[in-house]
Amino acid sequence: MIALLAWALADDSERDEDAMFGEGESPPATEAPATVGPPAEGDAVLEEGVTRSDAAIAARLAEAAERFAVGGQSYFRVYVPVAAETPAEDTAVSLPALLDVYLDARPNDRLRAYAQGRLSADFALEEGDVDSFGNELQPTGVALDQLWLKGDVARTAFWTFGRQRIKWGSGRFWNPTDFVNQATLDPLATYDLRTGVTLARVDVPIQKTGTNVILVGSLEGVSTFEELGGAVRVEQVVGLTELALTAATGPTVPVRLGAELSTALWLFDLRAEAAVRHGDTSTWWEGDLDYDTLTFPTERDRSDDWIPQVVAGFDLPIKIADQNSLTVGAEVFWNDAGYDDAELYPWLAFNGGFTPFYLGRLYGGAYVYLPGAGRLSDHSVTGSWLGNLSDGSHVVRADYRVNVLTRLQLSASVNGHLGEPGEFRLAVDPIPGVLPDGIPAPVVDVQVGALLSF
Repeated sequence: MIALLAWALADDSERDEDAMFGEGESPPATEAPATVGPPAEGDAVLEEGVTRSDAAIAARLAEAAERFAVGGQSYFRVYVPVAAETPAEDTAVSLPALLDVYLDARPNDRLRAYAQGRLSADFALEEGDVDSFGNELQPTGVALDQLWLKGDVARTAFWTFGRQRIKWGSGRFWNPTDFVNQATLDPLATYDLRTGVTLARVDVPIQKTGTNVILVGSLEGVSTFEELGGAVRVEQVVGLTELALTAATGPTVPVRLGAELSTALWLFDLRAEAAVRHGDTSTWWEGDLDYDTLTFPTERDRSDDWIPQVVAGFDLPIKIADQNSLTVGAEVFWNDAGYDDAELYPWLAFNGGFTPFYLGRLYGGAYVYLPGAGRLSDHSVTGSWLGNLSDGSHVVRADYRVNVLTRLQLSASVNGHLGEPGEFRLAVDPIPGVLPDGIPAPVVDVQVGALLSF
């Protein structure tokens, strides 16, 4: 089986989402001109065409440019999902686009302020359009992605306050220990397009022991002290092994405990993470669903259960040329919060419980990644497989990327949906009065995209 998505399969060095869509080093500032005008009377000439006042002004401009930067990303896509028994003229087309713009201010090496906004649009949508389950779609939207202030206390504790990006977990495709994010990672997305969350964060690195202690206060939607939640995370490096322990809780979320491991063994890079939660008040359904006989599932209370989730995987680089290596990897995910089959999926979709990539109890994923080398160093190819082993549905994927003109990345991907009707090959029979035409099973999805950094 060959592997999951372009996004998940690239190395961390290949998918630097911080540099692409948020926190990280800003693009280098434009250098100020060497001269800014004709010499003034009595102004000393340092070299041909450059006076002392010219040099002073140029230095100030360069210093200001280093302290403040403006930039962003624009991302355009064409997405065509082809469904079974659907005429070509009825095939839907999506034209989603994003514009991220940031302002980055660094008055000195110990203070930084950052803001990033997002404008989203789908040019194929109109007001009032709905998806297959009747949920209203928005043609345009504006969101605050990031807005934070960062500094330190005696260069010992480093704090960040505001809406910020954060990602925890060692898994490539699934991250059950990513307790702070409001949305889960979409492993079929070319880039991680999740926006930030509002936090008060303090990092305390202890270099002598290779330890980092992270304290997080969750401020998302908080209006009183009673609504505050938080997390504590301890990261430890021991030789080639990285360990992390995390605990999180809050008045409206369950108690969550997590552990992560990343290490090297012979030629393999191994990773694992495990999470358990208690006090989950989310609705879990059981029973049968039959619209003809008006038989519906019933709610089950799992708030007293300890619900585990476990991920384990590996990466294996294989040298195929002097300057190039092929990387293969695989991952399995056991999810005790999931379902054994696809029978209740339509019911979950109508009741807000359809959570992609966390629906089943057992998943598998694998990938093969080939970066370019030499004259083809700007090209990369990925093959992927992702399967919901509980309901028997699968998706295979091929991705291609190329960098052109330094700041433009072009991408193309094709998904093929295989196996039984289920999460990755979702089909719904007609439901009188609700879905009179049903939902046909997907066959192939085609997407092309262009990402421009500026």
